[in-house]
Amino acid sequence: MEICGFSNGFYLSIYIYIYRDLLSQKDSTLTFLDVLVAN
Repeated sequence: MEICGFSNGFYLSIYIYIYRDLLSQKDSTLTFLDVLVAN
């Protein structure tokens, strides 16, 4: 269930959020990234 336009914007916003988190909290972000990669 992935609509191209929605998915691109959705994941882009998530990546931006993760990247901003990465600058402040590396541990939490890495854990979150691991969850995303696992899924």
